[in-house]
Amino acid sequence: MLKVKGYSIWCIPDEGSELYITLQRHVADLSLRFDAPIFDPHVTLIGWLKGDTDEIVEKTMHLARQTKPFEIRLNGIGLTNDPLKCLYIGVQPSSELQDANALARKIFGKKDRIPYAPHLSLLYGDFPRKDREEAARDIRDVDASFAVSQFHLYDTNDEPLQWHRTARIPLTV
Repeated sequence: MLKVKGYSIWCIPDEGSELYITLQRHVADLSLRFDAPIFDPHVTLIGWLKGDTDEIVEKTMHLARQTKPFEIRLNGIGLTNDPLKCLYIGVQPSSELQDANALARKIFGKKDRIPYAPHLSLLYGDFPRKDREEAARDIRDVDASFAVSQFHLYDTNDEPLQWHRTARIPLTV
């Protein structure tokens, strides 16, 4: 059973956009194929945030007030043995995304030594590599980009089916 603790700040394509619908379809199809959890397609800016909900919302608002809208470019499919990144779409590095993550780490006092490796997961779980490779061959429409004009704060305590959005906070710089 896959469980996470804390809150996460996500970058999500505009809901209702062609890209969002395509990504959501991929997540849903893979969820059915692998009997895996379904979740909103997203790129995590920062995760594992601990604290009171009001405090996390306030810090996220502070982050949003200091962040200009930016673009995320998706490209290529990848596989890892990490259950939260077992089949994913890569994210092209950008200074805007790296800067937003660095500022978030500063605001939230996160001193992780793990480098930020943005990605957009399509499947969560522990599945044989061969099965994931086969599924990856069926995925199309992954070379795309989307504008980030707001942060989505998610309560990611417990299992993915329990995760829910706590706030949408527009970037206001």
